[in-house]
Amino acid sequence: MKLLKSLMLVAVGFPLLIDYLLLLSAATSPKKDKVLLILLDAFRWDYVDGLPETGGFKKLIKSGVKAEHMMPIYPSESYPNYFAIATGLYAENHGVVSNYMYDPDEDVVFNMGEGKDSKRSSWFDKAEPIWVTAERNGIPTASLDWPSADIPIRQIRPQIASPYKLKLSPYSLQRSLRKAVNLLASGSNNIHFCQVFSEWTDALAHTFGPYIMKNYMVPMFIDDVIRDFLSYVKLKKLDQSLNIILLSDHGMTNTDPFSVTNLKLHNFFDIEDVNLVSNHGSNMGIFPKCGKEDKVYNQLKKISGIKVYKKDQIPDSYHLKNSNKVPPIFIETLKGYYISPINDRKQIGGGPVSFPIMGYHGYNPIGFADMWGTFIASGPAFRKGIQVPAINNVDVYNLLAHLLNISALPNNGTWNNVKDMLNADL
Repeated sequence: MKLLKSLMLVAVGFPLLIDYLLLLSAATSPKKDKVLLILLDAFRWDYVDGLPETGGFKKLIKSGVKAEHMMPIYPSESYPNYFAIATGLYAENHGVVSNYMYDPDEDVVFNMGEGKDSKRSSWFDKAEPIWVTAERNGIPTASLDWPSADIPIRQIRPQIASPYKLKLSPYSLQRSLRKAVNLLASGSNNIHFCQVFSEWTDALAHTFGPYIMKNYMVPMFIDDVIRDFLSYVKLKKLDQSLNIILLSDHGMTNTDPFSVTNLKLHNFFDIEDVNLVSNHGSNMGIFPKCGKEDKVYNQLKKISGIKVYKKDQIPDSYHLKNSNKVPPIFIETLKGYYISPINDRKQIGGGPVSFPIMGYHGYNPIGFADMWGTFIASGPAFRKGIQVPAINNVDVYNLLAHLLNISALPNNGTWNNVKDMLNADL
């Protein structure tokens, strides 16, 4: 047991021990309240500003707690942040470092969860997400459309798990939320924790930009879906016993041709000098051929609008470089720039080559408010009608573990960042 604890501390970092012990000391008597986690992809922190007081979001906020914003981990892409929320770990610690990855040990590619190789458990087995820990502790869980949650992780999956499928309608979210409420209200499966994912908010912001999302799509559609959801919770008599957490993985910024400078990096190096190129837009990874790393690195260093790092040069504060899936050359795109994908079979994760799409994320969230996400929580465990300071998304894991009355595994979150959201007697 002492050896196991030592290994865990080495993997995650000694400073986490203090928060881990604080969380254990916060454990209370077993709870009967159920938990519903809703993730609206790319739902930026300011999307709720200006919404009507009678709408769903304002009703949810008034009945609970809203954080000023929620800070994603870097890179502020989807997959790294799905697993940051689910494990409380930074990317280098949970192992899912990008939407597009190459595993040199197994010589396989992860392509945003698509394809047979992207469904290998080995991509995710480095860390244990909250639903696996819950199931291990005898708490039945359900996952609706949550990316890769239907894949067994450490040989465990949710009791009920519908695989991710892109659904480009706000009413698909409405149906998923109603299904989640039905599962939580039913005694047949005794589901105690359910998570629901929707990519609609992300897909539309990529296509039309965050301005259209904030000023038209959210007030015209999503707000009504949330209002319907809250009414359905009450109809099913869960309004006094269900803890709801609504959040997002990251935000979104304008990347239309008037907002960013489009960079075509393949014009600055020889594609024959590299084996693979991963990602585009807000960052890019280069896997150079043997003996070509210095050449490619020096060619890219001359370009403005980006920061170029050899793997060991990536700042420690990014919590990224200590993973075998991080490329030998990592390119960080600065605010106001966008890297076009390379029109070549060596590109992992493509997209429009000649022009940037209207909205994008993945940029460094420090000091860049467009990358920040949303956090709202309501239910019997939470205080009512308050706003708390900004939190980090790795803090959410400790909160979920507390609500489910299970011991959190060592993580990068801070219990003190979330404990004041809770009612004093819980």
